[in-house]
Amino acid sequence: MQPARSRDLPFAPVFLVLAAVALAPIWRARILPLLDEPNHLSAVFIYHHIDDPWARLGSFYEVSIPNVPYLAYYLLVHLFAHAVGIEIANKIVQSAYVLAIPLAALVWTRRTGRSPWLSILAFPLAYSFSWSLGFHPFNVGVALFLFTLAAVDAFLERPRKAAGVAVALLGLACDYGHPLAVLSLYLSVPVLLLAHRPAPRRLGLTLLLLLPGAALFAWQVLHPQVAWVAPPQATEGPRVVFEHMPAEYMLRYFPEHTLETVSGPRDLEAFWVLVGSAVLLLAAGVLARDKGARFTGSGFVFRYRAALLALLMLGLYFAVPYQLERPFAWWFVGGRFAPLACFFAFLVPSGDVRGRKVFLFAPALLVALALPLHISSKYAAFNERARPFVRMVARARPGTDILFLSMLPRTDPAVNWEVYNQMAAWVQILHGGYSPSGWFDTNSLFKVVRHLPAPPHRQQEWFNPDVHAGPYHYIIVRNEPRPLFGDAPSPFHLVDEEGEWKMYARDGEPSPE
Repeated sequence: MQPARSRDLPFAPVFLVLAAVALAPIWRARILPLLDEPNHLSAVFIYHHIDDPWARLGSFYEVSIPNVPYLAYYLLVHLFAHAVGIEIANKIVQSAYVLAIPLAALVWTRRTGRSPWLSILAFPLAYSFSWSLGFHPFNVGVALFLFTLAAVDAFLERPRKAAGVAVALLGLACDYGHPLAVLSLYLSVPVLLLAHRPAPRRLGLTLLLLLPGAALFAWQVLHPQVAWVAPPQATEGPRVVFEHMPAEYMLRYFPEHTLETVSGPRDLEAFWVLVGSAVLLLAAGVLARDKGARFTGSGFVFRYRAALLALLMLGLYFAVPYQLERPFAWWFVGGRFAPLACFFAFLVPSGDVRGRKVFLFAPALLVALALPLHISSKYAAFNERARPFVRMVARARPGTDILFLSMLPRTDPAVNWEVYNQMAAWVQILHGGYSPSGWFDTNSLFKVVRHLPAPPHRQQEWFNPDVHAGPYHYIIVRNEPRPLFGDAPSPFHLVDEEGEWKMYARDGEPSPE
């Protein structure tokens, strides 16, 4: 029998090629059409540049770092930005997340005695529906959860010092990733305890290592420090209001909640190819014990703990509310567990994979190669359509204020949502100053001390020049249905126009070169 390491050598170059291709959507385009990304990135921009005169942020914002979840993404981008700037730092963190998903799957194949080739099925899961919505703090939290759980599994198998340190540190990091990552972790640990059946001493050590993170999260919940946790006296009626979608709805849209990334059918076709591959692999080897695998426990639960974790994530998908209204507004909550259910389900098939059996992974391999290239082409097309926007922002005189407006439709052919809702935050990232789009009520990095007038970012067609135009030097508008200022005398004049984009400048303001 060949040693496991030499037997897996052909896998390594395949994994590296897939890893390189997986990063194509991030690095091919400057601006990614991800719904919430502008607001998340502008929060880091405000914190990072609050004292820089050119950014002119001090008169609009105050910053702080309260001890709350969500911080992992923000602080990672902030730290990298010292060396490479905000935009590249964001892409580095995004790249780390995208690679973390298949790397975590690879770690889990080792933990459960499965073929490393199964990790190929996890590559597309990084570009999940939550990715397309720009839920970067949640995505970072997911990566931290997967590695924390693997560290717990390793410690339960063999309580070495390195594994114990990993459990303690990753547990704390997971707490700063996202609340749903923390929920996933502490509900998953009992599954591992059931699988490993540790002796009392090992059980006590494991729980002790997880205690700091659990205590920190409990303190954060009991002593909220951000505005989005509403005090009881601030509202009338029930303190908690949420909505569940019918089970048939959740079942019907499970594929979309897992892998709807861009417009068109290709991402959902990729989902079904991955599911079909997993079923094929399961049928080929689920009952065959891999004689080359080493196990430290015995029994069905231990061998198929990934299946139990998949069922747990599926249960959370249906059980956690779809939307929360109070104590804070939180959309698409339970639906975020769909990719996690698939992640663990794809790791269930067992059996040794050598020789011709590797060709069972051919469909998944093609998907892992083709999907990122398809996504990157969509993102590149979006950037080409947004090129006049970037050019107009760059032409505005430094130190001026720009109002961005996108009229209906605020969608783009590359994606399935109103991606231009929060585009004003990109004006801030590129030019500085105030952004009427931002996490004013839900952000943990800053609070607004002075607003400039602007229509709501979801109703920008409500623009009224008498109400909103006053403090601005430039107005950039997309999809202008009729002249912003009508026939009445106006202090603004049109200075640039390209395609669906127009740029107005205040009289007396030098036209941008």
